[in-house]
Amino acid sequence: MYRVLRIGLTLVIVAGSLLAGNGPAALAETPAERVARCLDGGMAPRDVVDRSRFERTTYTLSCGSPISYGVLHIDDGHGVNDHGNFIACFRRMVVEAGPASEDPFRPYLVRVLNVDLGNIKAYLVYEQNGNVESMYTTGVQSNNWRACAKVSPL
Repeated sequence: MYRVLRIGLTLVIVAGSLLAGNGPAALAETPAERVARCLDGGMAPRDVVDRSRFERTTYTLSCGSPISYGVLHIDDGHGVNDHGNFIACFRRMVVEAGPASEDPFRPYLVRVLNVDLGNIKAYLVYEQNGNVESMYTTGVQSNNWRACAKVSPL
């Protein structure tokens, strides 16, 4: 009986994963590949591109919408042209950026990371629950993901 219950439970989990779009192909994708799929229109707005946890907050980067949040919103304003370094920048900002401060113009929190001896600053803009609204760099480019990442692409 235990074996029958275990097989049945396994089938339910696998079927649920496939129906939710989290099948084996989705699990095998790197976050950089999910960025590309999002930009190509292959993901729904709330589909998760990447997650990173620091202290008590889980930061969730979703595919999003060009007008309001996530990868599509970031790409619309700041060009996500380097998928691997974009993800590496996101992960670095979650861990190394300064403490959160309130955005004076919108109901979001902002964390800032000084990059390149302060010549470039990277900004992570997110909701109280950790959902990422935007991300950008200042300096010569608003999308200097490589300088922000300071690592090789994923």
